[in-house]
Amino acid sequence: MGRLDIFKMADMQPDIPPEVEAELIQESSMDPQEPIEEGRYSKADIKEALPAQLRTKVTDSLMAKLNSVSQDPDVADEIRDNFLGFNNIMKEGKFKLEDYLNACAYATYKMMGHTNQSAWGLTFPDKMARMRAENRNDSYISGFVHSYSKGKLVNTIIEQALIPSFVLNVDLHQKALNVCADLMMNAKSEKVMVDAAKAVLEATRAPEKSQVQLDVTVKDNSGIDELKSIMQEVADNQINQIEGGARTRDIAHQKMFEKEDS
Repeated sequence: MGRLDIFKMADMQPDIPPEVEAELIQESSMDPQEPIEEGRYSKADIKEALPAQLRTKVTDSLMAKLNSVSQDPDVADEIRDNFLGFNNIMKEGKFKLEDYLNACAYATYKMMGHTNQSAWGLTFPDKMARMRAENRNDSYISGFVHSYSKGKLVNTIIEQALIPSFVLNVDLHQKALNVCADLMMNAKSEKVMVDAAKAVLEATRAPEKSQVQLDVTVKDNSGIDELKSIMQEVADNQINQIEGGARTRDIAHQKMFEKEDS
């Protein structure tokens, strides 16, 4: 609502110069700026985050799906973060971007604790709704779910998302080390103390340096040896001829090998 409308509602008719009134009318007729929705990526954001060879494949339909990937805004953010975080998988160029987005959604639901069928249904709600409308039983749907869960793209994403066991259990490693250290110092049995000491030494051992040695020598074989011997004989013969008075020009035009008659 413009300022002129406010004056009219209050039944007020102020004295406004014509040029000011025209400016107010123009201002009030401007379209308001659309608010930027939080938690959504622009096409420029996605292109910047993806490998260069994939940027031309960021379509409006992909952006629409990416920005409406889940009704839950927290889940949607998680899926979009994974979509950007695992994009190195796409550098090989073997998968379509929309398939990659679906796989990211499925993997995200799996990491959140959903079953295979629940994750598949949330990833493909239209497919699930159609199958339910067609009265397909769980056994029929499970076949599609099982096939999708065994796919290479899905499992590549899940493998990258898994935290290595030694990282996940680093606190338990330290607690176990503390127990061994305590037994090493305070155990009543000498055997227990020795075993605990060995365990501490093993757990705190410095990483070994790996040395790689490459054999890059060229080994002569019999053929090369024979050729070298022949060339040496030819050189010695030419030197002897020069010392005997032969012209170097004649020697230079000599044939090294004579063709045998058949």
